[in-house]
Amino acid sequence: MTTSPTTQTALPAYFEQKYNQAFKDLLNRQSLSSELDSHLDETISLHSLHPVNITQTPKIEPAHTTTMKVRSTYGTVQEFEVPHYKVTYSCSGDPELLVSIPSDTSLNPDAVFLNTKNRHLGFVIPLETEDESLAKSQIDEYFMDAFKNILHINFQIEAYNQSLRARLKRDLANWKNKHKKPVIND
Repeated sequence: MTTSPTTQTALPAYFEQKYNQAFKDLLNRQSLSSELDSHLDETISLHSLHPVNITQTPKIEPAHTTTMKVRSTYGTVQEFEVPHYKVTYSCSGDPELLVSIPSDTSLNPDAVFLNTKNRHLGFVIPLETEDESLAKSQIDEYFMDAFKNILHINFQIEAYNQSLRARLKRDLANWKNKHKKPVIND
């Protein structure tokens, strides 16, 4: 799967930021360095990311209507009302990644909206009908355009989660060595 340069540069920065927060939280325990190891599993569970899962069955509801003007070959102008519908999907995992990490899509990223409180994700598009079966191919096309980087993001999440424990252990050991009290021999 190909990704845009934006996605390739945004992903590492996002995961680096998440990791730095995890390491800070581990060190902010204000414990003796020997006790920090006992907080490792808790820190990992708090800072692990969850793959983005989106239900394939959308909820469709009217959003707004726009007017489109069409000029005929005889110079007359006709106006048509174009209904727009809000297409919403339930989601789980860390869908914030879809908004914080741009997709390499033809769909305007501003058209993708996210409601983290209700765990809904979607977009508003012009459709000729509210009937899901009639609009299915158009909705599927927008869905693929808007969210085609989900698989790539989920691979990145899996890699981040797998490296989190090893990296925290390594950096914690380095931190302990750096802050070790020197032994004074008499």
